[in-house]
Amino acid sequence: MIRNRNIIVFSRIIPESPSWLLVKGRTEEAMLRLGNVAKINGRDFQDDETRKELIKENEAENEEKETVSLVQMFKTPNLRVNALLVNIICMMGFMCYYGHVQNTSNLGEGNIYKSYFLGALVEIPCWSIPFIITKMGRRWPLFVLFSTSGLAGVAYGFVPVDYQMTQLTIGLIGRMTVNGAYFTCLQYGSEIFPTVIRGQGIALCEIVGGIAIFLSPAVVYLGKVSPVLPLLILGLCSMLGALATFFLPETAGMALPQTLKDGETFGLDQSRWDFICIKKNRGEVKVREDYREVKINEEDKLVEDVQDVV
Repeated sequence: MIRNRNIIVFSRIIPESPSWLLVKGRTEEAMLRLGNVAKINGRDFQDDETRKELIKENEAENEEKETVSLVQMFKTPNLRVNALLVNIICMMGFMCYYGHVQNTSNLGEGNIYKSYFLGALVEIPCWSIPFIITKMGRRWPLFVLFSTSGLAGVAYGFVPVDYQMTQLTIGLIGRMTVNGAYFTCLQYGSEIFPTVIRGQGIALCEIVGGIAIFLSPAVVYLGKVSPVLPLLILGLCSMLGALATFFLPETAGMALPQTLKDGETFGLDQSRWDFICIKKNRGEVKVREDYREVKINEEDKLVEDVQDVV
């Protein structure tokens, strides 16, 4: 009863979602809400540009309701490749993470409680992943996480059986890094697909990921044949995820695609070696250099004017 009363009271205080207002055709109210959000965050609100983006998003949603489906996505070469790569990283991320969790009991000195406690402990640093991918982008952090987990899985096979603590440490490093990759895949996948098919694209990734989770116990069961097989196979899968990530475009700080046409051209202007932090810093340096050049030109002009007066 008290909980229901709280819902009634706070429903009058909490502002309405701009997306919902936009869907209902209440564009001016949506613009007002977005303006308040920008003011609270200390950002400049570009009214005209935002209005154009909202109109474009509405057109994309209307297009989705009319004709667009995943079948049409497969007719677009660039978007088709990106969708395939996203499904690969989701499948590898889901399989490797759940495989590492299930294989934790096979690590260490046979103390299941100790292994699971340490396994849960090493996942705590991964809570920082949302902040890391916000500052450094999605692509390179995911590539590093997948690669590190893959190397740990392969290295596990070269550690002698007598060095059980070393095996446990390497296994936990693989679990920690693939956990971070798993979190990143969930965010990355939703940003590659255009708005018109984003829901369908995410559903496809979830289906593929579910199949991978279903297969992960079979990989862990291979430990009955050889103790190194599970982590070796999971390590190779992580390497495959890293390879797929390398060929994906960066989505952080980019205007996400709205239509199939946007999705087809998305990422074509990016290089494989682009890094959002370096690119941003180069942009800042260029702005400073341009400002310095303008300032010098203004000073030279002022000196010429003074000389003319004299």
